[in-house]
Amino acid sequence: MIGLSESQLYLAFKAETGMTTTQCVRKVRLAHAGKLLTTTFLHITEVAHQSDYTDVYHFSREFKRVHQLCPKEFRRKNDKNNLP
Repeated sequence: MIGLSESQLYLAFKAETGMTTTQCVRKVRLAHAGKLLTTTFLHITEVAHQSDYTDVYHFSREFKRVHQLCPKEFRRKNDKNNLP
């Protein structure tokens, strides 16, 4: 395929991006969640599920760890549609 072992690919990815594959996936999922929170009327549970989180509590903790705001506060502060 590309001539790299799984571990070599992992190391190359980390060297190029500065983050692990897990960190990158989490960043993409939480960015998607942030976009949904500010551009839709979806319930936070649905935002979590559409961002590939099955546990809403875990989603909320991860989201707050990254954004320093819980999803509801983030939505209120970054509202682009005058959401309630």
